[in-house]
Amino acid sequence: PLTVPMTGPLAARLASWLLDERPATDDDRVFVRYKAPHVALRGHSSVYEAISRVMRHAGLGRRGGSRLLRRNAATRMLEAATPLPTISAVLGHADPDSTRVYMATHRGGMLACVLPVPEGGSS
Repeated sequence: PLTVPMTGPLAARLASWLLDERPATDDDRVFVRYKAPHVALRGHSSVYEAISRVMRHAGLGRRGGSRLLRRNAATRMLEAATPLPTISAVLGHADPDSTRVYMATHRGGMLACVLPVPEGGSS
């Protein structure tokens, strides 16, 4: 299993949800269906459906979704200088090359690649 560090506020919110809001169930998984029966989620499609519903409710329509959240997470990890293999593992990529696509959106990394324009030079 992959261990991902959590910030204090996120850990506190997750604990609050587990203790006060999570549906009562004998299922030992952290995340279960909100509506009965409170059993394990069916897989990534359940997560996708839930995220899509929240994004539509927020007025984001098709512009939002799990890809937006994944891109945001990858970009933030890149900005925090998280090693690429770690980002690949968090995103569930078996091939690290799948993660390199997120590097194209990392502004700081792109700016570091900019070459100076010579004075008085022509293109």
